[in-house]
Amino acid sequence: MMKNKKTILACALLGLILLFAGCKSKTDDPYSHYTSEVRNQLEKADGLFFDARFPEAQKAYSEILETDENCVDARIGLGRSLRYQGELEGATRELKKAYEKDKTHPRACLYYGKSLMPWLGMAPKDKPEVELVEEGIELMEDALSKDAALFDAHTMLWPAYLYKGDVKKANSQLVAMVEKSYFPQAVLDYGYNLLAGADEGAILFSNGDMDTYPLIALQLSEGTRTDVKVVNISLLNLPWYAVYVKDHLKVPVSLSEDEINSLKPAQTDEGIVLVADILIDDIIGNAGDVSVYFAMVPEEKISRHCQYFSREGLLKRVKREPVEKVFDRGKAIKNVNEVYRLNLPEEVEVWTSNLSPLTRPYEMIFYKLRYNIPRNRAGFCPGRYDRGCTYLSQEGGRSIRNLRV
Repeated sequence: MMKNKKTILACALLGLILLFAGCKSKTDDPYSHYTSEVRNQLEKADGLFFDARFPEAQKAYSEILETDENCVDARIGLGRSLRYQGELEGATRELKKAYEKDKTHPRACLYYGKSLMPWLGMAPKDKPEVELVEEGIELMEDALSKDAALFDAHTMLWPAYLYKGDVKKANSQLVAMVEKSYFPQAVLDYGYNLLAGADEGAILFSNGDMDTYPLIALQLSEGTRTDVKVVNISLLNLPWYAVYVKDHLKVPVSLSEDEINSLKPAQTDEGIVLVADILIDDIIGNAGDVSVYFAMVPEEKISRHCQYFSREGLLKRVKREPVEKVFDRGKAIKNVNEVYRLNLPEEVEVWTSNLSPLTRPYEMIFYKLRYNIPRNRAGFCPGRYDRGCTYLSQEGGRSIRNLRV
């Protein structure tokens, strides 16, 4: 049961690890010091990793290490490939080896530091959580000092500092991401649209990185809809985050801190009930007249928490009474015509040295949208980029008008 719980939590948190970026101050090619043969092998392995073909990427990175066991970047790639396949012990082992091989390597510092975060299920069990978080923070800050464009460090330093109760330092991570132009404009517009579509003082449950980080970053850096309380469901499984949501965001959680800390996942006839599920029910039950929304949350999951809801464009509103139509066409059209924004760039620069498996597809999406590369009959880009284009196609402007409502 303990193993299953950790696996489930690790999978739930997977969406919080990477973030969509468009950095103007990009790093130099990280593979420039390798021979052309190794460079080509690394780029091929990275391509498999970017396409989420993790078993194949694992094999490709392993083949590099068979000929050069000192290749730190292949070791990092192997560790990350194992991690996304749920092989957490192997991932931790490889990331630690990469760091021990070269403690000056920025990405080795970053990913080993991230592996120490207790909530990812990869950290050693023989150290107190507080010590692990402190060590991880030190490593990730060190990575940033060596390479300021490592946005992944900011995304993990945010929850790490929240864990410590240092809200100011946590928030500074997301502000830094905006200042460094990590978010492409289309991603910021998506975050803006999610916030703008909510009622005053609303509670907005988010599901992953794209419907969490850009929103909070806009609130902190530009003061956009600071009245909306963004609550990430994946992080809500962690007691310290639930306490933060209650005490700092002032979300109506009826449970005391001790009661929150005592919550555990439970196996029921309908499946596993996570801590987040319990807290979502509690928040909805105590919201009163405050509007409650879900962002990118599957409708079958929303149905576990409320009997009625309606779609209003990007957001799904919790309803306390039966609704005639699940899709509120009038509100969705008003959002598109009067509320949402989407400003695509005139020119898209592809960041060839970008090592994020999420950012690269989004760069291609912007390129497709900018130059009107044909999409499939559903209005979305074909192939690997379907999921990303779904998000962007719903943002408003010319894209959403292709949807039949």
